[in-house]
Amino acid sequence: MSFSRRNFLGGSAAFGLLSAALADTEVADALRDPTSASSEPTFGQKYWSSLYAGNTAKTRAASRHMTPEERIPAIYHFSDKTQLRRSEEIKNPEELPDFQDEAVVTIELTGYRPGSADQEALSKVNFANMHLSCQRVSGSQFIGPLAWATIATVFSQRTKTLPAVTALDWNTLSGQNPTSTAKTGASSTNTTNPRIQHLLLSHGAGHLNVNVTTTPKESPLDRVLKIAVATSKVIAPLFGFPAISALALEAFYDFYGKLEAAHQDNFLLTTTQKDVVVAKPGLKVADMDFHPMFLLNGDYILVPLIHQRDFENKMSNLTLVNGFVVEKSANGILADRVKSAIPDVSYLALSVKVQSASDVPNKFGITDPVLSDQPIAGSKPGLKSEGNKQSQPNP
Repeated sequence: MSFSRRNFLGGSAAFGLLSAALADTEVADALRDPTSASSEPTFGQKYWSSLYAGNTAKTRAASRHMTPEERIPAIYHFSDKTQLRRSEEIKNPEELPDFQDEAVVTIELTGYRPGSADQEALSKVNFANMHLSCQRVSGSQFIGPLAWATIATVFSQRTKTLPAVTALDWNTLSGQNPTSTAKTGASSTNTTNPRIQHLLLSHGAGHLNVNVTTTPKESPLDRVLKIAVATSKVIAPLFGFPAISALALEAFYDFYGKLEAAHQDNFLLTTTQKDVVVAKPGLKVADMDFHPMFLLNGDYILVPLIHQRDFENKMSNLTLVNGFVVEKSANGILADRVKSAIPDVSYLALSVKVQSASDVPNKFGITDPVLSDQPIAGSKPGLKSEGNKQSQPNP
């Protein structure tokens, strides 16, 4: 398949930090090159076009047959209190908060550590992309459910060797310099990590997607990224949507799938759409999986099923430090501990923070002005379309 200059610029308007390359004539020429054409959609094109094509449990389940089974992740929750445990073991509703208003969630990709086999796969490409998105379960009479999304790109050569202990953060993995706080006196919180911040989940329920894909060297996206590196020197995040209708995101992913043109073996980890609950009201939401995943405060480790056995064989002796897995008994420099722990296992780490909207400082503006504050006629219980309650200022 080929792109015109016009449809590329239009389709990639949300590409954030790639804006310096979007108008480059080399980009347009590369996308018009006959080698970028494909008579049949690739596995990746089919996957991305179906990711948000339907909001019911039935349609989401139907799309999961496309996912490479060995790359579906086993998911583990970590906290200082419980240590590592399977997400399926979290069944007690009492672990969920019982908010009187909406739930506000921040989800951050804190690290990706490829195992030995996936390091080899990464060595064969120039770039790999990490995707994180989360969708609300309800919309209104004016607009469908909203979704938040981010895709960030890492240099494959950077992921093969872990950074120094002083720089175990996303900026280093993505080829950027670590955030410096010494000169500015700013907070040490890394504000450029791929994150979905202040995500408003009505009724405490949503649909989560996480993916890691390598970029085929023959793909249009590989050509765009090469030009972007030379033009702007900045890659992560590739694009981000703070809030967008699920229908609009579906259209963008259809474009992105054509741009990436990934094959099945380019998928290193993929969840498809996973139903999650962050607060007790979410347990009553209609049209969710019978056993949704509880998304609690803490860290989540996603391990492809192909590596699950190796991970669980050593799980009792593992803990998390700075979002990375290390052995409890290991000593020495942190970077060395991260490298030596479960060396054959690939994993991605997420940090999750769940708050009540009333606990979020008013300066963040957690509002939902486009949504109706009236329930939709005929809506199912638990899917009432309520506008978000404005956060109260701190005293």
